[in-house]
Amino acid sequence: HAGLSGALDYVLSVDALVPPQYKTAPSAYAMGTAAFALPAQAIYFVSSNAWDALAATWFGYQSVWVNRSGAPFEALGTQPTHTVTQLSDLLAII
Repeated sequence: HAGLSGALDYVLSVDALVPPQYKTAPSAYAMGTAAFALPAQAIYFVSSNAWDALAATWFGYQSVWVNRSGAPFEALGTQPTHTVTQLSDLLAII
């Protein structure tokens, strides 16, 4: 519904990791750098979960938190690179 279908080439999932690893394990975020053969700084990581966007920021990604509800961000010392209120806002960033 956000009009992004033409903008996404890949969707990565931790389900592919062997042995199983889950976020916030660095190996979960390393899937992007491995899949695209790019440094983390060259990749946008998008999540509707604040903790996930923050962990991606710690990994080195350009992170985007989709904060649909206007929730306050957890006081964890770092913020995501970008915060938007809906997925279609990504188009102005990327």
